Amino acid sequence: MNILNSDQLASTLMPGQGPGLQVVLFWQQEDEDSAEALESFRRMNWPNECQVSVLDVSNAPLTTSWFGIQSTPALGIVSDGALLAVEHQCSEIVCDRLLSIAHSQVRDLAARG
Repeated sequence: MNILNSDQLASTLMPGQGPGLQVVLFWQQEDEDSAEALESFRRMNWPNECQVSVLDVSNAPLTTSWFGIQSTPALGIVSDGALLAVEHQCSEIVCDRLLSIAHSQVRDLAARG
């Protein structure tokens, strides 16, 4: 799990920088809901095809703004700088649903391209 606590470290989420699908927990250190989401996030079993990261929104304002995150916690699937799916709950069921949506969007984009 990658800890992204600056815009510089979060550059791996930007276009042309990161590998494939990336699961990202957008969180705020001082937020109680974010703390609970982080604990849940850490316990999850992640698919091998995904890079998993935690982004501290208070220390990465440009990245947070790029993805349009308005509130935390938020669980997102990112690919090549695009937020493909986002949910404000953090559980394995939610993550599975988000990954399914993201895979569908990637297939749709590939079919068009």
